[in-house]
Amino acid sequence: MSAGLQGESKSGAAISDFARLCLRVSLAALAVLLCYLVLTRTFVSYLNRVDPSLALAIRGSDAEAELKLARIQLASAEERDGDGHETTEQIRQRLLHALSAEPLNAAGFELLGVVSAQARDTASATAFMQAASARSRRTPGALLWLMHQKFAEGDTEAAIAYGDALLRIQPKAISGVVPAFAQIAEMPSGADQLIATLSTRPPWRENVLYALNGKTSKRETPLMLLSGLKKSEYPPTAREIGAYLRYLIDARNYEIAYYSWLQLLAPEQLGSAGLLFNGGFRLQPSGLPFDWTIEGGSGAIAEIAIGQGPKETNALSLELGGGRVDFRPIYQLILLAPGRYRLVGLSKGHLKGLRGLQWQIACLEKRSEAVGVSEPFLAGSSVWTEFTAAFEIHAGCKAQVLRLVLDARSASETFVSGSFAFAGLRITRDEA
Repeated sequence: MSAGLQGESKSGAAISDFARLCLRVSLAALAVLLCYLVLTRTFVSYLNRVDPSLALAIRGSDAEAELKLARIQLASAEERDGDGHETTEQIRQRLLHALSAEPLNAAGFELLGVVSAQARDTASATAFMQAASARSRRTPGALLWLMHQKFAEGDTEAAIAYGDALLRIQPKAISGVVPAFAQIAEMPSGADQLIATLSTRPPWRENVLYALNGKTSKRETPLMLLSGLKKSEYPPTAREIGAYLRYLIDARNYEIAYYSWLQLLAPEQLGSAGLLFNGGFRLQPSGLPFDWTIEGGSGAIAEIAIGQGPKETNALSLELGGGRVDFRPIYQLILLAPGRYRLVGLSKGHLKGLRGLQWQIACLEKRSEAVGVSEPFLAGSSVWTEFTAAFEIHAGCKAQVLRLVLDARSASETFVSGSFAFAGLRITRDEA
């Protein structure tokens, strides 16, 4: 009985030793496998970045390493201004080898397109670039090439589509897209196609409209695009319109800027246009050059007060106080022909301080020299009182600025408190 138990014990111990040996062998094999995987995966991935040739020596088929070497060869060939058919074929074979390992690699097709384009094989380049963009939209080189190629072929609709796709993934590519878009915008059918794309409000719209200013052969081309967007679901924004108007104003094309602005006004806004726009403050200011710009400033609150003017009209309301006031001028650009004029309006309020508010008219190109000023608004009145300021526009004053300022000439004169309001502003010709 005892001998039997001892035999069974020895047999169990032998099995246990064998199991431990098998476990050790398995763990060792697993460790070797893990080391191999680390070497061929993680380490090779690192080598792909620093030494792709060594990466290929360790793992013979590696698409990433092949693509890296192909890029290096392409760059080297470009520096040498090309290196003949032999180098091109070497690069092509390397890329084909990479694609055999990863058939869906979009970058490989994109590089094949570059190689074909350099070899002046437009048909193959187009096929490879289209294959790249079909596999991944994140192929900016392919999208840019296809945009230019489709534009060269006269397929403006496809060119716009590729440009759209490119700008969605790489907004900084705008400098490569805008020259083509500028030419497309001046083609009858191309303009309609571009407006159709812009009317969907793609994320790049504002930047492209801004960049087109000065890039078209016709100065009015951006206006045509903005006008085309007026009837769309997403009409042009004040920022988009303002960029075009300021481009014209900076070039001193004041009349063109003014009449472009009039064309872009909504029908309900045209009724407020005149020698002075929105003098009754019926509309909320857009901040565009020929509309009011109202900012307030430190220690100053400026806003349109609804129904606070005479007979429940709107008024420009100002609250000043709390110490030193940094009052930012309230202004709009105007376009008056040479002659004599009057600024007429209503005011009420009271300020405490050394100097008050003042309306000034100056030539846009010489803002520091006022051609007309109102009396300072300081003591004021608790009821609406009419004021008037006469001024004259000379022949050299092509555009003007009307502004409300705090007429302070020193730091001590910026300590002002109180409130004032203005309503019913208008400019009239002085026939006297």
